[in-house]
Amino acid sequence: MTPPQANPDPTTKKFKYVWLVGLAVTLLIVAVPIVIFASPGEEQGSSPWDYVPEQAAHTDHANLMEGPYASGQEVTAACLECHSDAAAQVMDTVHWTWQADPVEVNWSDELVSTGKANLLNNFCIGIQSNWQGCTSCHAGYGWDSADYFANATEDDVDCLVCHDQSGTYVKGSAGVPVEGVNLAVVAQSVGYPTRNNCGTCHFNGGGGDAVKHGDLDTTLTNPNEHIDVHMGGLAGLAAVVMVVGQPSPADHWASVAAEEEAALAAREVQVHPGEVLDLIYDPAVRVEMLDVRSETDYNYFHVIDSIHVPLADLESSVPDLQAQPDNTVFIVMSNDEEAATEAWRTLVSYSVPNVYILGGGVNAWIDTFNTGEPTIEPTPVATAGKDTLRYSFSAALGSRYQAAEPDPHKFDELEYEPHVELAIPRGPIGSGCGS
Repeated sequence: MTPPQANPDPTTKKFKYVWLVGLAVTLLIVAVPIVIFASPGEEQGSSPWDYVPEQAAHTDHANLMEGPYASGQEVTAACLECHSDAAAQVMDTVHWTWQADPVEVNWSDELVSTGKANLLNNFCIGIQSNWQGCTSCHAGYGWDSADYFANATEDDVDCLVCHDQSGTYVKGSAGVPVEGVNLAVVAQSVGYPTRNNCGTCHFNGGGGDAVKHGDLDTTLTNPNEHIDVHMGGLAGLAAVVMVVGQPSPADHWASVAAEEEAALAAREVQVHPGEVLDLIYDPAVRVEMLDVRSETDYNYFHVIDSIHVPLADLESSVPDLQAQPDNTVFIVMSNDEEAATEAWRTLVSYSVPNVYILGGGVNAWIDTFNTGEPTIEPTPVATAGKDTLRYSFSAALGSRYQAAEPDPHKFDELEYEPHVELAIPRGPIGSGCGS
């Protein structure tokens, strides 16, 4: 006899598939936010720089500022013909007043304004003790006494200190341009301010690079991300290009090409090997020789202490070259002069100062200093082509030939016309405090 079957529990049947309901609810909880936030809407910027206003295209001033100009004030007067409000705007900033806005203080019933103009500090003490030296960094001309602002006019605003792109503008005592500055060349080069312009004063606070501020120096001109995480690397490049409007090397070259090409044609930038040798042993000058030849030619023979920098790599070396001391003279060299001239144009377009070409190239160097020792000296090759090495070598000894490191005492009677003149260094030459 089969036992009677128990009736199934209705609640068991009812909740048999309840886990499916739970799974569905869980999927909805996860999926709904995804759908909401992933749905098409207002396009989000991929970078904060997407929201930075685009800089207006710069106007080339090469044909607008004809000059000549006898003073900085004459340049400013010419600027104000178009930029009529610019001077008044500058005169309302701390770069002009050197004082902050007045504030309430608990020790005075009147508002008090403080700044470099009236405070004592623990570095330079105060500008009252050295008006003309400290104010060499002022964004104006002629601040040499306490009553300067009572007599200053809009023409006394210095437009060039923030806008010069020639790399040759230097302010001296009381902020007046030093003797030798070609104000027309500087005025024709003007562009959007760059870190170089700001650093002219802020990097050189206290009279020298990093003297006053441990966190402000010329390494910030083009730092990597390890030096400054905000200004370095791609972020720094974006900031310069998008915010500051860094002029391109082509723009700078266009502003100086006529003068520089004239100097090139007159052979004013080609330096005799004898002058280079004398410069190497001049304690007041730091010589950096850049050999732009092929690696093969460089390995066969090169001047002692010259650095191999192929033309293709020259532009990437510019930040390091720009950071060298002001007394550095750069000598670019190739076998003759063709490749060296191309390198010279590149460096000048990047505002690298004091760049010269080894006259006649490495071939002329060997011609000048070869003592004729057959066992170690190179021998001429009559069939050499243009800008090629006209000597053959028994081995690739680089700078171990005697001609690569000539004794200056043996060649102290060489006759040549000296060409090297140190360009005026960027930045104040006085004892300006900087900020």
